[in-house]
Amino acid sequence: MGGKRDVWWAWVASGADTRQVVGMVAGDRSAATAPRLWDALPDGYRDRATVHTDVLAQYRPAGQLLLGFSKSGWGAYSLLLRNPEVFGRAAAWDAPLMTDAPGRYGSGEAFVTPENFRRYELTQLVAERADRLRGGHRLVLTGYGNFRAEHQRFHALLEKLGVPHAYRDGPAATHDWRGGWIAEAARLLLASGP
Repeated sequence: MGGKRDVWWAWVASGADTRQVVGMVAGDRSAATAPRLWDALPDGYRDRATVHTDVLAQYRPAGQLLLGFSKSGWGAYSLLLRNPEVFGRAAAWDAPLMTDAPGRYGSGEAFVTPENFRRYELTQLVAERADRLRGGHRLVLTGYGNFRAEHQRFHALLEKLGVPHAYRDGPAATHDWRGGWIAEAARLLLASGP
């Protein structure tokens, strides 16, 4: 019905094994429709979803999206800060972002020397690249389980450097992939603002 200007698209999410429809919305092909589909998914699916699109530019953020918690949240930030031309946004939940030396949380073997670690230290990287990060909200910082103080300190550093970011001091949750934090982090990654 209507003219070609009134075209609607069906956005469908299906189970990987069963191909059963688990979520569906109708809308245009803009960035505004993608979060609506995410919200339409049952909680159990959101926590383990893999997203596949036809990578239409309107709803694909520039670069790849990174999401992680604990050491993988630290790694997501490190990847974006060291490769801002490749990665679009990164979300960290309950991550040791203020780590300032190798050795904690099994990182000693990965970095071997303090000199090598300095190439990856987040506080140094964000300070060096603050100018490149001021063009948009590329960092998402949410939740806590074990590392609330580190998140608060990293948030304060981003504020001091004038780096736009999405920040939520919560929710408190179990330090686990199944802690229920993934849905909010994914929504914030897909959003264009704080």
